[in-house]
Amino acid sequence: MDAHKIIERYKRFNLNLDVTDSSGTYLAQLLPINNSLINNMSMITQLTKWRNRSMRFFKSQFNATEESTQNWLKNIQLPSNDRILFLVSFENKFVGHYGLCNITNNSAELDNALRGERGGPSDLFKWVEHTLIRFAFDELKVNKISAMVLSLNFLALRMHKDLGFKENNRFPLSINEFNEKKEYKITSIENANTEIEYIELIFLKSQYN
Repeated sequence: MDAHKIIERYKRFNLNLDVTDSSGTYLAQLLPINNSLINNMSMITQLTKWRNRSMRFFKSQFNATEESTQNWLKNIQLPSNDRILFLVSFENKFVGHYGLCNITNNSAELDNALRGERGGPSDLFKWVEHTLIRFAFDELKVNKISAMVLSLNFLALRMHKDLGFKENNRFPLSINEFNEKKEYKITSIENANTEIEYIELIFLKSQYN
């Protein structure tokens, strides 16, 4: 089945993914954000709080509001069949989210990894990412998964590499600030105004066991 149709089916029918560790022990569940959750204001409040608290790790940095979070979900996440965002549910409590974007029949990109609350083992998000990798390769049938990470995000970089990602490229950045928003943009070495880089990591299906 076409990867985009699989994404639409997961959102429409609220299909979940079980997160398990290397021994197969159940840890948590991934719930796709869909129309049944979009008006859950408690969830919207949580996502807004998490985003603002972890702002420094995002390429685009601004003070999110509940309205902007809900609009982002309604207008970007939900209508798009090339992206999906899962809530991480541990013992019926939302503790973060993680997803995929830029999905084609050949590739996908890890997107919006954010642990917002305590809950579960310390390495829970390692197994969340492992579940998304398995989903992308086994269900979406892509041949490549990428991850784009700011070089200051040491924990994310280590986790990606521990799971099999290899560094593929580094991009110089410029910081642009306007209307209380800061954004990193890929630029030339000559125009870079920060030592922070955007690191591209790749995981090929041929490396996947």
